[in-house]
Amino acid sequence: MSSGNSAMDDTSDFFFGQYNELKKDVEQAIENSKKISVSQIVEIYYQVINVTSLLKSIMESNNHAGNSDMINQIKESDQFIENKFNKELHPLVILRLKESIDNFRKQLKDNVKDKNTRTKKEIEDQAEMYEELRQVMSTKEFVEQYDRLLNKNN
Repeated sequence: MSSGNSAMDDTSDFFFGQYNELKKDVEQAIENSKKISVSQIVEIYYQVINVTSLLKSIMESNNHAGNSDMINQIKESDQFIENKFNKELHPLVILRLKESIDNFRKQLKDNVKDKNTRTKKEIEDQAEMYEELRQVMSTKEFVEQYDRLLNKNN
């Protein structure tokens, strides 16, 4: 085997591992979309970007030509990303983030009290809510960047 094939085999193995991990994570996230955390969202989006980049690299290298298993895996992964992630999970994530932001804002608005009557615990809880809101808003911006990239490529 030439070193070129060995490099392609390594890339293929890495791709298959990354794709299988993505597939598992996306399917779990769809099942539990109401409970998906900000860190899980970020991990999945990075994984999608990683697998998409690997797909592009494999396609551009053209070393997969004649390898029907690899061609089928490429098609399957491309369809999975398009259908399960882009069309199913991605809209759920955007909706979940918007709902979460709205809930944080409502809670923070409802918790507004006279500054002189708030306890230390109430102040700490409110500060924690602001931090969580910031994280969710930052994640929403990250997800929207993916959305803009997705729409630009379509």
